[in-house]
Amino acid sequence: MADIQKQFEEFHDAIKLKRLKENKGLREKRDIITDKIKNGVKTKFEEMEKDAPSLEFIDQGS
Repeated sequence: MADIQKQFEEFHDAIKLKRLKENKGLREKRDIITDKIKNGVKTKFEEMEKDAPSLEFIDQGS
């Protein structure tokens, strides 16, 4: 029987981001995008004179 857990761990190690600098850059880009979306939604609803809905972003793994 195959050792699926071992294969998964090897695959995960092969694809995960290993450098802190690379992770930081991706987090910064994500934050820029989510901030633009939040501000855009807020502005659009203010233009329509309505209350803006609350937004929640959920990170999805690979």
